Parts: sequence; structure tokens; C-alpha cells
Amino acid sequence: MSKRLSQIMEKVKTENTREARAEFINELTQESFLVPMIAKTKKGDDGREVLSEISHFSIASEGHSYLMVFTSVDEISKWRDDVQFIELSFKDILGLVEKDGADYTGIVIDHSGPNMAIGRNVLEKLKK
Repeated sequence: MSKRLSQIMEKVKTENTREARAEFINELTQESFLVPMIAKTKKGDDGREVLSEISHFSIASEGHSYLMVFTSVDEISKWRDDVQFIELSFKDILGLVEKDGADYTGIVIDHSGPNMAIGRNVLEKLKK
């Protein structure tokens, strides 16, 4: 995770040039993100706690649901400082969005900071 992606997001917002967007896409696909989650456990057959369910946080906007991802602990703390999170690659994020039963319209990066929403249609084009 790097601050570079946040800086490029700001550049896209202020300049919105083809070059800035290309730089953003290139950095985005190489990045890993913090994904907030709630992990539930249950007792396994051997009496040990095992993971039974993971829920991710999303934000709803105009009838659409976006998976929340963050570029740093500082950015996630701007939203909440009491949440568990896991670090995932961009490829893994795509897997969450495309997972059967997931109803995500896309992702939103750094919700309480520079924030940028990326729709599912754009994410599908970035899948390689």
C-alpha cells in the first residue's frame, strides 16, 4: 500500500487528463488495499474457534452498493478506528466484487479521505 495512489487520485480529480487517468489505472492494478470486515467464529469439532463468516463493509449511494477499500491505516482510521481489516491485492478485491451473491456496484477507495468510486464495468475491463 502506498500514498502514491492517493496522490494520483487527487491528480485525476484536479487535472482529469488522459495521462493522469492512465497513471491511476496502472497504479490501481498493482496496489493492495485494506478491506474492513467483521469476522465471526464458531467452535469447531475439536473445540477450537474457527472462522465461520466474514462480512465486508459497503456504502450505499442512490441504490448502489460499493465495497469499501482503503489505501492505508491512516485512511481507514478517518472512517473508523475500531474495525478489523485484511490486506488484499487488487485481484482479490475483484474476486470479492464478482463473488456469487455479492451485489456490489463497484468499489470506493478511501471513503473518508480523497475517495474515488470505480464501477463494476470499469473493474471488469481492468481484469487481466
